[in-house]
Amino acid sequence: MSLGFPLEDESAAEIGGPEVLVAKETIKAIDDENWSITRSVLEGDLKSMYKSFDLKMQVTPDGEEGSLVKWTFYFEKEHEDHPHPHPYLELYSHHQNI
Repeated sequence: MSLGFPLEDESAAEIGGPEVLVAKETIKAIDDENWSITRSVLEGDLKSMYKSFDLKMQVTPDGEEGSLVKWTFYFEKEHEDHPHPHPYLELYSHHQNI
């Protein structure tokens, strides 16, 4: 997925095994000045575990030829016994084309 993705998209990816999770997302905010995009999960597997799940991606230039990408996750668990979303950090850091 590039920075020019549509306002709503459906993406699926594997997390550490054969299980496929699906999420429908929308762009919640674009901050051109700080080079950031915040996306919010609307539907899918994540909504069964989290009341809300937002991801912010911020790009910071690093030298002449590279950039650093910082992912920030904002979430509220549906129930306290649901897991922390650590696997999704790996999912987004390895499966996004920037």
